[in-house]
Amino acid sequence: MIWKKWIRDFLKIKFLYNNNGSEQNKKFKELFDEFKSSNEYRSRKEQSKFVPFARKIINETLKSSNLTNEKLTSFVNIFSPDCRVKNFKKYINECIQGEDLREKFISKFISLDKEKIKGYTRPAVRTITYLTPEDLFYVKDMLIEAMKVKNVEEAREIVDRFSAKGIKRFLHHVYSPWLQYKSYFSNYK
Repeated sequence: MIWKKWIRDFLKIKFLYNNNGSEQNKKFKELFDEFKSSNEYRSRKEQSKFVPFARKIINETLKSSNLTNEKLTSFVNIFSPDCRVKNFKKYINECIQGEDLREKFISKFISLDKEKIKGYTRPAVRTITYLTPEDLFYVKDMLIEAMKVKNVEEAREIVDRFSAKGIKRFLHHVYSPWLQYKSYFSNYK
């Protein structure tokens, strides 16, 4: 894929031109301009329309008093790129309180589905059944904190604090797409 080549080239340039920022920036801009003309970039740009929708689902879910394994299972399935309307209807019921609000989410999902706009990544797991109430508290706290992130260092600190909790079998490949949906960094144009 061209984006993998782009990243590899960028890292190579970063090492080669470490002491010459202007040359590095020029080459980076050239590579990024090349990447922006790729199908991969256009696909990701189009897919970014899903971010505000996912963020609203997470925010509404976090408003409820308890985060549960079932709600996290719903996230996994709702935010999957292969989620279908039937499954969305099933899982949104777990996350969203109030029939009117659920219907708005269902309607929006159907509209995004028609445009073939879905979540970012295939899930590493389909069901989450193993988190304790304490684990779920830490997950909820991490998702709430992600909303306040202003830079990469803050994001890293949140993930490091969460990782230090040592929650087994709930690793970054499960929650990292949710952080993308929740964070400041998903507001790019």
